[in-house]
Order: sequence, then C-alpha cells, then structure tokens
Amino acid sequence: MRLLLLLASLTVLLGAEEHSAPSLSQFTLHESMADIAARFGSGAHSVRGNGFAILEYGDDSADRTELGYEWVFYFDMPGGAMVSAAYNTVAGTSIKSYFPPGATKVHLYKNGTSSMSALSRILPDNRILIAVGAANPESRCSQLVLIRRSALERFYPWIAKDLE
Repeated sequence: MRLLLLLASLTVLLGAEEHSAPSLSQFTLHESMADIAARFGSGAHSVRGNGFAILEYGDDSADRTELGYEWVFYFDMPGGAMVSAAYNTVAGTSIKSYFPPGATKVHLYKNGTSSMSALSRILPDNRILIAVGAANPESRCSQLVLIRRSALERFYPWIAKDLE
C-alpha cells in the first residue's frame, strides 16, 4: 500500500512543472530521506543537529521569502522518521480547498503584544495540516505545514492545546 501511495504521488509530482502546495497533503509522513531525495532530487540543503535532520529544497533568497526554503522536511534521528513537511511561498497559496467548513479549527496565539493565527485540519493517518498565519479559509497563506499529531506539542504547543 505504501508503495502504491508513493508511486501515485510521484506520478503527480513528475507531471507538474514545479512542486506546489497541492502535493503537500499527499505526503504520508512515512517517507524516508531517500524517498524525498528521489522526489525532489539530490540538490537539497541539509541541516543536521542533535536528534534531527532537515532537508530543504528550492530557492531561499531574501527576494523569494523570509520563511526560508520553498520545501522543508524535518526528520527525527537516528531512526529517520519524518515529522513534518512544510511548503513556503512568497505569493501565498489559496487554502480554501484545504480547509473546508466543519473540518477546520481556527487557532489564536497571544503572547504579550504579539499574536499569531493559524488554521488546522485533522487528516487521516495521524496527520494535521496547518496554515500558519491564516485567520480564515478565505485567506492566502505563505506557509503550510503537514505534521504528525504526535509532534504537534513540540512544534506548535498552542495548537496542540486547542486540539485536546
């Protein structure tokens, strides 16, 4: 089954001229670093730290986005389990189709004078899709994150608390 999902998403990606946000929700979060390299190529910027590895693809110039690389994949090490995949874009992506009414939760984080909004949607297989910085599904969003529910507390504790 995993191979079929991988082949189906690979077919979609190879048919596109560039990788785009619609392919984000096709990730199972069971992909390995080798799976990601096979999809995106060997030209990744790689960051390794104590207990994690990150693969980054696309342009990271200041002209493109202040969020960093277009695609960012986070893995727990030494096992190599994918924790999250993020898509960053300057122009913002229409997110309405990703966050339908009844399946979408709005989150607001406040810390003193700063605040942040996000939308979340629980997906099958213990995955959560997050539109960081979006206040409603009609918004355009510059950062979409697909994350394992088990890792939500570590990276987005304010969203994890809302989903309890």
